[in-house]
Amino acid sequence: MQNSKLVSVIIPNYNHEAFLKKRIESVLNQSYQNFEVIILDDCSTDNSRVIIAKYKDHSKVTHVVINEHNSGSPFKQWQKGFQLAQGDYIWIAESDDYADTEFLTTAITTLCAHPSAGLFFSDSNVVDAAGAVHLNFYKKHRNKNFNTDKWDRDYVITGIQEIRDNLIFDCTINNMSATVFEKGLLSNVKFEHLNKFKYCGDWYFLLALVMYTDVAYVANPLNYFKYGTDNFKKGTRSSLNYLRERALVKYYLWDEIHAKLTKFEKRKVYKQLGSEMQIQINEAVKGDSPIMETLKMMRELRSLKRSLFNVQVRWSLSRYLWRN
Repeated sequence: MQNSKLVSVIIPNYNHEAFLKKRIESVLNQSYQNFEVIILDDCSTDNSRVIIAKYKDHSKVTHVVINEHNSGSPFKQWQKGFQLAQGDYIWIAESDDYADTEFLTTAITTLCAHPSAGLFFSDSNVVDAAGAVHLNFYKKHRNKNFNTDKWDRDYVITGIQEIRDNLIFDCTINNMSATVFEKGLLSNVKFEHLNKFKYCGDWYFLLALVMYTDVAYVANPLNYFKYGTDNFKKGTRSSLNYLRERALVKYYLWDEIHAKLTKFEKRKVYKQLGSEMQIQINEAVKGDSPIMETLKMMRELRSLKRSLFNVQVRWSLSRYLWRN
């Protein structure tokens, strides 16, 4: 039964010539073989196209799409892949990462064993710039941040509980390459929101998915995340934009999430939002970030959800005045 489940593997690439061959080979060599591969290149300026050309006629590769202009966002590339995908499940296999050969077998076996679960993720090892592998990196990181041992063992949990416990506070499903999800869940994602992100789109995307399904986690690190690389065009990153996007994740989904949170959990969210706005205010006051950009961000948040914005400002100013 599980072998009848087709997986659409989307490989979005931008300037990852150094890692692309290993990524593609780690997909093609999976022990689970019922999959299609969709390779997307976002107008790379390195030799990525030469590597991609070697695989365009492979029997597993159903689509190769090369952009003539850079989209400026990996999330726009994701959407292009979703439109081409024919599978029951989707795996976004980022071009600088690679996978254990048992990754897909474990994912599909786990999902089939737990029909209520529409999203699977495994733990990840981290590969640093020197090529050294740091084992079980993310489970250690998450357990420390949340003062728990939750990620030391496999679990299946409702998506709402996953959100309440951890995912509303941070992107604890740390790497899309470690994730497989039902294609049908995409109907819950507002792509007009997703395409506005540069940093935190994966967090917004995952929250939108798991709100409507159970989540299955496997503690065995079957994914290898390459630390220190990214899928962003040069010049698109800034700390102000990162903090803005962390707030936008919650603002976009607040109407759907807030009623499912306890009073204590809401208070934690407000405190976190206030602390992050305080950082932005401090940077603007010190001149480390443009004050007009900070004000523009605040107007944007206020226009999206005035009630949440007012609470965030109160928390931020109370902490700011207390510290100063």
